[in-house]
Amino acid sequence: MRDSFSTLFYIRGSRLDKNGMSLIYLRVTVNGKRSEMSLQRKARPEKWDPKKGRVRGTIPSTLELNRFLDRIVSRVYQIQGELISDGIPNTSEMVLNTFQGKSDRSKTLLSIYGDHNDEILELVGREFSSGAYQRHLRTARHLKTFIKKEYGYGDISVKKVDLKFINRFEHFLRRTLKNCGQNTVTKYVTNLKKIMRICYANGWISKDPFYHWKAKWKKVEHDILNERELKSIMEKDLPSKRLDQVRDIFVFCCFTGLSYIDVQKLSKDHIVLAMD
Repeated sequence: MRDSFSTLFYIRGSRLDKNGMSLIYLRVTVNGKRSEMSLQRKARPEKWDPKKGRVRGTIPSTLELNRFLDRIVSRVYQIQGELISDGIPNTSEMVLNTFQGKSDRSKTLLSIYGDHNDEILELVGREFSSGAYQRHLRTARHLKTFIKKEYGYGDISVKKVDLKFINRFEHFLRRTLKNCGQNTVTKYVTNLKKIMRICYANGWISKDPFYHWKAKWKKVEHDILNERELKSIMEKDLPSKRLDQVRDIFVFCCFTGLSYIDVQKLSKDHIVLAMD
C-alpha cells in the first residue's frame, strides 16, 4: 500500500512580532500523522494566501520568499523519495529530521547489524569462532525477511524496535522456520538483543526494548555414550579416509574433554612429550 504524503505552509496569525509579522511553518503529513517546524521566515498575515500557502504580491522580496518555499517543497519530496528508495520507514518525523540534518539514517537495524557482522568477521579465529559469525549472519537474514514481510520495508529505524517488535519476531521465527526448536529461536532473539544493547550503549535509543523480555529455554537431556558404545565406534570399519579422520577427532574429544572448536585450533606446537 502506498503511503499518503502531503506538505503545507501556514502561519499563525495570532502570534505576531513587534513589526506585525508572523512566522511561516512547514507541516509534513504521512499517513495522517503530522510533524511541523518553523522555517525562520516571516510574512504579513494580510498578505498570506492560506489556500496556496504562499505570499501574495509581485515585489522582489515576495517573489524570492515564494521561490524559497518552492525549493523547500522540492527538497522535502526528494527526501521522501530517497527514504523509500533506501527502504527506510517514511514517517513525517523522519522526513523533517532529515531535512534539518538531525537524522542519522545509518541508525537502522540491519545497517547496524551489518557493521557488527563485518567487525566479527575481522576477528574470526581470534575472539570469535566461524560458527558465531555464521549464526549472526543467519539472524540478520531472518530479520531482513521479517521486516520485509511484516512492515513492508527493506530496513527499520532502531527506534522502532520495541517489545512488540521483539515478540512478533519471535513468533515469526516459530511460524516460518521448519524443524526449529525453542532454543534455536531463543538464540536468534538473543542475538538481536546484543545488537539492541549496542544501540542503547551508544545512545541511539533511549531505553532497552529487551528490559521486559525474558528468554525461554527448553531443558535438553543429552545422551552420554557408555564405554561399550564408544569402543564400538572406535572399532567400526568406515568406507572412507575422511570419515575415518572424523571418527578419530570425535574419539579424541571424548578422551580429552576438549570441544570441537578447541580441537580445531590445535597445532603440532601444542602437542609436547611430558614426563608421563
